[in-house]
Amino acid sequence: MADEFLTVRGERAKYLGGTGSTPYGVNNVFSDLFFTYFNGDAAPLAAGFAKMKPEVQAAFKGWAAGFNRYLRDTGVANLPAPCTGAPFIRPVDEIDMMRPGAALRAAGLQRQLHRRVREHLPPAATAAKEWDGIYDEQFWRDYQARREMLGSNALALGSEATDNGKGMLLGNPHFPWAGTLRFFQFHVTVPGQMDVMGGSLSGFPFINIGFNKDVAWSHTVDKALHFTLFQLKLDPTNPRKYIVDGQSKDMTSKTVTVQVKQADGSLAPVSRVIYSSQFGPLLSLSAPLVWGATNAYAIKDANLENWRMGDQWFDINRATSTVEVEAALERTSASRG
Repeated sequence: MADEFLTVRGERAKYLGGTGSTPYGVNNVFSDLFFTYFNGDAAPLAAGFAKMKPEVQAAFKGWAAGFNRYLRDTGVANLPAPCTGAPFIRPVDEIDMMRPGAALRAAGLQRQLHRRVREHLPPAATAAKEWDGIYDEQFWRDYQARREMLGSNALALGSEATDNGKGMLLGNPHFPWAGTLRFFQFHVTVPGQMDVMGGSLSGFPFINIGFNKDVAWSHTVDKALHFTLFQLKLDPTNPRKYIVDGQSKDMTSKTVTVQVKQADGSLAPVSRVIYSSQFGPLLSLSAPLVWGATNAYAIKDANLENWRMGDQWFDINRATSTVEVEAALERTSASRG
């Protein structure tokens, strides 16, 4: 979790240098640029936290309190390797707890913008090249392969298929065995309120896949694309303007700066400019999604404002039947994608 907090704060390169990478192979600098852009403002995180049920807010605060108590009781100097004495390990609060969930919800956007922040400013109108009709086939094959990496399956048996006449459920998440996408087993008990066991992703205070005395559940990763691509018609006089309903609109820009640790221990800033439209941030990927002289592409992630994950699993953890599980899904509609 210390590694995850470092990542979602956008501080990996500051403490670990610019040549390393996240547990999932993203360069530290590119990762920091994305998370500084996406998670750097605490106000939306605080607003999302406030939208959660009071019980869910309390659970996240309790998780942070337990993390902080462990640090206080153990001392950073006495933590097990590789965290021993690490300068980036510090107490967390509810805003820190919101960052990993926000990153998980925006995984699709994250995969796209990690590539985008490597690029330079948009092309000048005179230098821009349009798509020549040839696809970057290797890029799109790799993209499809990445989409296939995560998934799950489950096998449910009815009473007639078991030797004790009771139902049985096997949940089989196809997630990594390392990093924060690893499932951890634990048991949540709140006397008179909750008694549930199973596994969850790191830093989440409720059970994602598990069971209580009445019902068990599992889930998978669907293959739906949760983001929408918008093709923008550019203003022919300026590639940083686009046309909507006949009106020319300015793109907005945000300079994102991260600190990168150098070989001598000093810090050096690295900056990128990320452009956005009313439909979301702009991309310049591989053909045909190329920012040219006449068209550009923006991406909008449907999950960005979804703060209902905690509420949904809180209700599922307390369900007493499959009917109540279904009702929680229909009522909250908080799939993380």
